[in-house]
Amino acid sequence: NPLTSEPVTKNASMYARDSFRVLSNLTLNFGIRWEKQNLLDRDGRTAGADSATGNPGINLNYWAPRLGVVWDPSGSARSKVFGSWGRYYESIPADIQIRAFGGEAICFCYNLSASPTNFLPDTSVRPFALLGGTEPVEPELKGQYIEEWVVGVEHEIMPNTTVGVKVAYRNL
Repeated sequence: NPLTSEPVTKNASMYARDSFRVLSNLTLNFGIRWEKQNLLDRDGRTAGADSATGNPGINLNYWAPRLGVVWDPSGSARSKVFGSWGRYYESIPADIQIRAFGGEAICFCYNLSASPTNFLPDTSVRPFALLGGTEPVEPELKGQYIEEWVVGVEHEIMPNTTVGVKVAYRNL
């Protein structure tokens, strides 16, 4: 059936992080996340792969680092000045697999019969088809990501009550 497609995306990821206390009131945080995304086409092959051109298709590997610093200026564990930076990749949506690699086809077929029981296409009128086949994929395709910078300050004014300001900047 040309209109049936059940795409599969295989995702894997690993994350490692650690903290390093440089001084009693200064901590460095760092981490790295590895993600892999492999989009499969209707036939279970890597979507967009083309052995003739050497294009690996949509089989992406990402390394996304994170860095952070936390400083307690008073040393009382009641206040902190902090900052962080990180890169966050977005998964390619499955809709791309259905539309571009699902073998989906749209056929405009015509029937000029006045009879409501005649539902067969009229062979005298040429059908018009859209889509079908697979879409070309950029050989150097990379996933989109967000880089995020966060800086802020917080202070505990009484037990369980903290006031602070945080600014986040994100760049797609």
